[in-house]
Amino acid sequence: MPLAPDARRVLKAHLARLDGQTTPWLFPAERNPDKSVCVSTMSHRLRDAYEKAELTTLNGGLWHPWRRKWATERKGMPLKDVAAAGGWRDTTTLLKSYQQVDDETLVQVVLAAPKLYANGAEGKKVTPLLTPSESEEERFKAGNA
Repeated sequence: MPLAPDARRVLKAHLARLDGQTTPWLFPAERNPDKSVCVSTMSHRLRDAYEKAELTTLNGGLWHPWRRKWATERKGMPLKDVAAAGGWRDTTTLLKSYQQVDDETLVQVVLAAPKLYANGAEGKKVTPLLTPSESEEERFKAGNA
């Protein structure tokens, strides 16, 4: 799977700090590198990072707000690809719990939607909620015959 350049740099530095340990884990436990570091240790480290950066934790949990942000930033990308890259087995959970409504996307939905045209012809806008009058219908048929 591809990695963003910043993520690659951070992971390379992290692996260098492992100082050649042979371990199957990206984040091995400190006392036993044959095991993965436990979630509570990583949660403690994240809380420490928030404190050192003088930030308050995000609403909605410690880890999940970051997953929601990541998923929301990828709205508009192919859903199956976003699910695969983010580790979701199906798209239902991704859509229901992770991708969030945001102001930027709402503006795009309202203001930047493509316009539909009859038979793909520019200038003949489709107005699906209005029934054309008989004369308009005749003109449309004559123009598309």
